[in-house]
Amino acid sequence: MHIGGGWSVHHYTDRVIELRKPDYLYERFTGRPGFVRVRVEPQMTREDAMRIAIGLAQKNDEALALRATEQLIPSLHSLARYQGKQVRLQPAFATPQDPEVIGVKRA
Repeated sequence: MHIGGGWSVHHYTDRVIELRKPDYLYERFTGRPGFVRVRVEPQMTREDAMRIAIGLAQKNDEALALRATEQLIPSLHSLARYQGKQVRLQPAFATPQDPEVIGVKRA
């Protein structure tokens, strides 16, 4: 039974609900598919347990999205290193301004 957002019910009893999400990001960061397992007290209903499990699944997705975006955005140190490298390489790839010199080998 699919819930939404890629989550599906893997195990469903009166006291335990387990949701699973076979997603690349979960496998990349945790090494296995995403899952949420909720155990509830006997006086709680299945609907309450399902509501809790869906809330936890949404929180897991949000946390994983933040973790993935942190890796997409470069750090200030890496940006400064890249900029320094470009500044050092600029003279090596510069073209002379005089058109008669372009393509002529220097001795």
